[in-house]
Amino acid sequence: PSAILFQSNAELDDNGNPYFVGSYGHYKYGRKGAVVDGVLLVSFKDGSVTDYPKDKAPDWVDEVYPSDVADIYNTYFGTLGDGLLNKIFTKNGVHIPTKWSSEADVKGLSTNSTEVSGVIDADGRMKWFTDHTNVSDSSTTMTGYSLMDMRTGEMIYYKTPGYINGKGAMNAVDKSLGANKSNWAPVQPLFYNLFGSEAWVVPVVNKTDGALVKVAIVAAQNSYVVLEDSKDAAIESFKNAIAYGSINNSTGKNANSLKADEKSIQGKVYRINSVNENGNTVFYLKLEGQDRIFMVNKTTGVDIVLTKEGDNVEIKYLDIQGNSIVSTT
Repeated sequence: PSAILFQSNAELDDNGNPYFVGSYGHYKYGRKGAVVDGVLLVSFKDGSVTDYPKDKAPDWVDEVYPSDVADIYNTYFGTLGDGLLNKIFTKNGVHIPTKWSSEADVKGLSTNSTEVSGVIDADGRMKWFTDHTNVSDSSTTMTGYSLMDMRTGEMIYYKTPGYINGKGAMNAVDKSLGANKSNWAPVQPLFYNLFGSEAWVVPVVNKTDGALVKVAIVAAQNSYVVLEDSKDAAIESFKNAIAYGSINNSTGKNANSLKADEKSIQGKVYRINSVNENGNTVFYLKLEGQDRIFMVNKTTGVDIVLTKEGDNVEIKYLDIQGNSIVSTT
């Protein structure tokens, strides 16, 4: 009777049977300090209920720590990390989950602006993500972001000074919409590491029916925006922006940054051609015996301008699996 029910969700077991997974626990200080003690599994088929302590939940249960608890933990961590008096008076180092909002007003698209987002890490584990900012309502700068393991409750905070936050990413996309701002709106921003650069992926939807119309990617370091009709096109444009030097991916790294593999190759130039793309001179070249085409930006140095077929060259490039055209560094 003394247990508190937290948020529930639906999950499938290893045999595809659906269950409601409801976490429960208690408050450590009156009605503050949520503590998860266990989960209740409620069968969709027959309504049977099974109670498990949190460390004994079946392996197929991903969400032992639900989003409402993750929200509370993030707020406590950012505001009370240096004590209650600091939160009230000096406010040194105080930060909070970023608050953002969208102009899209479509039933079913409403999202709490401070709500954590579910992501999958490189090891396939489910994590809760949210970015943090300072206590100013107008701030568009991140102080960092957190990843909280849905299964264990372990949370790691990564500092990212100088990056734009989710609200700043939405503002940048909104400005890039031009005349379409009256009909379209950016919605929930999600943080990714793309080719070694941190970026916000921001869907753009129709304000009236919620239909996806564009996909934007915003560089977290300098607010550079690419806006395309599809996810694949946006990723390709962002990769090209890295090659053009529009995004500086050599500074501002944090402990969770994953650099795309940089490799080196030597060979004889088989074909080379230059084109102008969006005001940038880009050279495409192919080496003898290689299927890949290497894309080289003029800003990498004068040597590429003087290169001709038959020359022996050394190329450093980003090794991105599945791409026949690769960006050089």
